[in-house]
Amino acid sequence: MVKNLPLNKAVLLILSISWCLFVIVSNNESYDEYTANLLTNIPDIVEASLFESYRTFTSLFLSNHGPFELVTNSFELIILGFIMNGVMTNLEFLSVFIISGSIGNLFADFFIVFLSRESAPSFLSTMGISDFSVGMSTALCGLLFYSLSVSIYSGLHGKIRQRDFYILSFFASVTVLPWLYPFFGKAPLDIVDYVHFFGSLIGLTLGIIYIAIKRNASP
Repeated sequence: MVKNLPLNKAVLLILSISWCLFVIVSNNESYDEYTANLLTNIPDIVEASLFESYRTFTSLFLSNHGPFELVTNSFELIILGFIMNGVMTNLEFLSVFIISGSIGNLFADFFIVFLSRESAPSFLSTMGISDFSVGMSTALCGLLFYSLSVSIYSGLHGKIRQRDFYILSFFASVTVLPWLYPFFGKAPLDIVDYVHFFGSLIGLTLGIIYIAIKRNASP
């Protein structure tokens, strides 16, 4: 039986930064304008100059879309922290959050700008190419799919509960479901879907690399 440890420091650090910034932005109109113009992820600006790629990182801690988004993201982050706190270190958790979130945003930015220059299929849109995207959801998608892949490997070695694996699978299903909407007559995919998809893809890739390294290191 695996006993989950107390909430890890990486989760507390991410939540502290995100909530502090949210309180400041919500109560200061000038700072709200500053973050929207200079710190949020705006695809066509990032693609136009790599010097603007810092936005793919700073946007992970912003929640200009309101408290509901921040609360739901915080809830998922805490759940992931509890589930993986016997499997991942604080540094590993924070690294996956930053790498999958930042690179996922960057790939999504280049992808949507590429779509704007090509003849894209009807289920893909360029909606959001000049708008800002914020929040930790890109990084959460990366963490989720990294955790899911690692939990499969860890489950074989008794390091994760079956219940926790089911929780991760449920979150993954909820994440993937919106990507199918365009095929059922709903609106085409946009920047929100792209950042989630590429964040998930980077997280999954990191998880596969982790498993490969662990297997090679095993006697």
